[in-house]
Amino acid sequence: MEKQNFMDANSPAGNDRTHAPWIRFLEASRRYCTDHPGLFFPLKCFDERVNRLKIRKDSDLLLEGFPRSGNTFSVVAFEHLQGRELGNGHHLHTIAHIRRAIRFGKPILIVIRNPEDVVTSASLRMETKDFAVPLVRYIHYHQGLQALTDHFVLATFEEFLKNPVPAIHAVNRKFGTSFKARPLGEEDRLAIRKKMEEIKEDMGLGEMAASLPSDAKNKVKEEYLAVITARHADLLAQARDIYEKLSMLAKDQG
Repeated sequence: MEKQNFMDANSPAGNDRTHAPWIRFLEASRRYCTDHPGLFFPLKCFDERVNRLKIRKDSDLLLEGFPRSGNTFSVVAFEHLQGRELGNGHHLHTIAHIRRAIRFGKPILIVIRNPEDVVTSASLRMETKDFAVPLVRYIHYHQGLQALTDHFVLATFEEFLKNPVPAIHAVNRKFGTSFKARPLGEEDRLAIRKKMEEIKEDMGLGEMAASLPSDAKNKVKEEYLAVITARHADLLAQARDIYEKLSMLAKDQG
């Protein structure tokens, strides 16, 4: 018998468990913990990944975003432009991480991406078709950002991918830093992609889970988006509204 993911909404177990009260309670508890550094970091004190990626008092910068928002490209591109690896905090995808950086007085750059691309890509990575879960998480995370906008610079992934200079200049203006910034040429982009390929290999990620685009991923994402639009139009509209407001702020900051 084929093994089923209990979070797969197409399976009977997935439908029952996904909507059970205890699943909703666990999701709400998870969201609360990931908002508060006083809970999140003690609970993760023995987590090697969290300890390796978290912002520290001697870190240069926090570069964060919701999962599948272009985090890997942004971190690799930022470090590539500096010509060295930085002591960055990144890839924890929590409001708690941002609040920790605020407490430490660190420069913070947050990358945001439209919910359609994020939720379809996150669903591929999570191997779930219960699209409500990443949608609700997306909304919660970005509502958390809205409460903290005085403390960081925002950049949309699309603009950072095209030209990171305005975002880096905005960081330098806000925090008095002197990070290097220049447009990415063809050789720069090849070097960044090579580094991302190395990260993919080191992590043992397949095509669907990796941060790199592909035709196969795009095809599945189109199929997923059609389902999301049909089943979760209200949640998607709420996510889109929050994203539009934040992207306008990012435009003003740049």
